[in-house]
Amino acid sequence: KITAPVLMLYGTGDSSMPLVQGPATIWDSIRKAGNTQLTVRYYDGANHGLKLGTTTDGPLAPGVARDLSRWVTGLPATATSPT
Repeated sequence: KITAPVLMLYGTGDSSMPLVQGPATIWDSIRKAGNTQLTVRYYDGANHGLKLGTTTDGPLAPGVARDLSRWVTGLPATATSPT
């Protein structure tokens, strides 16, 4: 059961992950658990590591760090102090 908010980040250049089927499968699973908190973002040309190019040495695709940061800081749980 997935009840926490879910963020899925996909690179459109990643041939190992199905761009449509992957999110649809996750959406199905979390919806069955009563969760409607799914965010999906696509990054044009990014590989499996969300980087540009064909190796792990390339730069992050534009927007990845920004979107991840905004998503995390927008969660209610991030307003509490760590224990």
